[in-house]
Amino acid sequence: MKDKTRAASGFYDPQTCDLREFEALIAQTTTHDMADLRPKLSDPAARRVLMAKRAAVLTIGLGIVALHRTCEDTAILDRARAAYDRIIDQERRESGGRADHFATAGANDRIWN
Repeated sequence: MKDKTRAASGFYDPQTCDLREFEALIAQTTTHDMADLRPKLSDPAARRVLMAKRAAVLTIGLGIVALHRTCEDTAILDRARAAYDRIIDQERRESGGRADHFATAGANDRIWN
């Protein structure tokens, strides 16, 4: 499946799909830990290889790239999350907890303003 091209419409059709090949593809697991990859990013050739692999995943692969420990220092993410939580709490109080047009009350959160 990885070497097959998609039809012009962007969909696979039964004639170009092999279920066994697809099952083997989705059964694969890999570990991408940024602690191991980060040093390679300073080498232009190694960086280009990594970028090409990610592009292939997004264009002809499963379309998912997950990188473990992407941020070495998560303090800024923690501060952003705390700010997000404060805004969500304030909006909940001000709205009285009513639902929005996307989901029932309490099913999801987003910042509106």
